[in-house]
Amino acid sequence: MALVLWMGDVNLEQTAMETSMAGIGMPGTQELLVILLIVALLFGTSRIPALGRSLGEGLGHLRRGLKELTDDQPKDHEHHS
Repeated sequence: MALVLWMGDVNLEQTAMETSMAGIGMPGTQELLVILLIVALLFGTSRIPALGRSLGEGLGHLRRGLKELTDDQPKDHEHHS
């Protein structure tokens, strides 16, 4: 059974459903717990720190690569006459 809240002419259940269907928003606490449980079941709790470390290193490499790409591109607004 769904709980429907009305505030004026706004149906909050419909608004929340439209937002989630559009792919907008962050996962809630329950979703994060389910994801963490699935990761623990798949990889085991002893491998989670290593996975986190590897993910962090990968993101660091990605950020450095993106920064290098943006630093290498000429600045159009400085040389524009």
